[in-house]
Amino acid sequence: MIASEAYRQLRQMIFSLSTVFHGVCSDEKAFFLEPKPYHQIAFIKKQKGKLQIAEASIRVEAGDIAFIEPYQAVELAAEREKELEYFLVGFCSWKEESGIALDDRQFVRGESAFPLAGTLRVRSHSQVLHLMEELQKSFVSKKEDEQFRQRLLFERILYILVKDMASIEKREDTLGSIEETIQYVEQHYMLNLSLEILASKAGVSASYYSRMFKTLKGVSLSDYITSLRISRAKVLLLLPASRLRDVAQSIGYNDEFYFSKMFKKVVGLSPSEYIKSQVRQDNS
Repeated sequence: MIASEAYRQLRQMIFSLSTVFHGVCSDEKAFFLEPKPYHQIAFIKKQKGKLQIAEASIRVEAGDIAFIEPYQAVELAAEREKELEYFLVGFCSWKEESGIALDDRQFVRGESAFPLAGTLRVRSHSQVLHLMEELQKSFVSKKEDEQFRQRLLFERILYILVKDMASIEKREDTLGSIEETIQYVEQHYMLNLSLEILASKAGVSASYYSRMFKTLKGVSLSDYITSLRISRAKVLLLLPASRLRDVAQSIGYNDEFYFSKMFKKVVGLSPSEYIKSQVRQDNS
């Protein structure tokens, strides 16, 4: 996973802040950042706008983080008639050399070794905003005893960002697992599939599975299974010499009378009425 690898690399790094800047830009007065020999992080505090990094143009809004590599030119502009607030943090990093004995640790400058890149929508927006504000206050104070606090604040920000990445990855993995169970339902709707069985396959609680299933499909699990069964029944009923009991059992209903009840509830016609209506349409 990307987040776990980022955690591993960040644990081997130390940081020194080069700049912490709080600024405001508009559509008419954009912010231009000349290429710098160190990494930078841009955090959007308020409003929406466009971030141009090299040839890539990215729409950004409050809560977005952009990781800027060394020697990249940057332009930041707000939407029309808006003022966009942002924080910009520049930093150098050193990475611990692997294979060195614990009592002889060495760090090397890592201009291109920072594990985070691209953009990220921060889930813990208010928390990161507070830390950015504190970091900016500490940086402008120029007090020597504030340098240690600055590193702590910065590393806390990095920790929250990677934690957010891990949370996003977990959610994506969970959604992927739920979507796999939906495919399973579509192929095995004739079986006795319960909410608990499918939630267990997806590795989530039954209540969470139920909510996410309805979000993805727009209906409950039971209604979805019923719709699959009835759709198949409409095909089987029109086959020559089809028997109601056989159709019911083939789609997962042991009781043909219950099947007839469910069919009429969904289609609006009983199975026999449905067959007659289809025959009339074919003969007309």
